[in-house]
Amino acid sequence: MGMERQPVHFARFEVPEYLEWYLGRGNHHLKWRIGDAHRAGHIQLLLKILERSPQCRPAMLSVLQFEPEAVDDAVMPLTTLRLPVPLSIERARFMLTLLKARRERLLEALMTP
Repeated sequence: MGMERQPVHFARFEVPEYLEWYLGRGNHHLKWRIGDAHRAGHIQLLLKILERSPQCRPAMLSVLQFEPEAVDDAVMPLTTLRLPVPLSIERARFMLTLLKARRERLLEALMTP
C-alpha cells in the first residue's frame, strides 16, 4: 500500500514507467519453498499457484471482479475519520493508484493462458 513512501514522492507514481518499476519490485511475505533465498514476487506466486492448481483461476478472478470506482467509494471516506494519524486525501489517492494498478496487473496475469 506504499506505506514506506512519503507524500513528497507520490508524484513519481504518475509516471507509468516508475509505477511499473515499483510494482515489479513487490514481493509477498511468503517464499515458494522454505529453502528459497528470496521471497516470491506477487504475480510469480500467483502463477505458481495456478500452475499447480489451475482450478483456482475462477476464484482468483472473482476476487478482482469489482468496479475500480467501488474502491474509491470505500477508501475516500476513511479520510474523514478522526484518528491519531489521519489518512490524508493525498495518501488515499496514492493508495488507490497502487490498488488499481495492482488489480490491472493481476487481471492481465490471470487472463494470459
